[in-house]
Amino acid sequence: FALSFDDFIITNFTAGSTVTFPMFVWGSAQRGTPVQINVIGTAMFVVAVLFVLVSMALSNRRTRRKT
Repeated sequence: FALSFDDFIITNFTAGSTVTFPMFVWGSAQRGTPVQINVIGTAMFVVAVLFVLVSMALSNRRTRRKT
């Protein structure tokens, strides 16, 4: 949460008239969340979970080879 809040603050002060993703999320949250936000959030979550699972699988495979 702290990193997301920091990204929003930095983007708010430096973006100018450009609509960046944090500004799009903030603006659309006031009008109602569009489907695109849910899709991007879900995709980011799935990618993060996949990275963790692959990392754990590789770690388990390495520890089995050592014994």
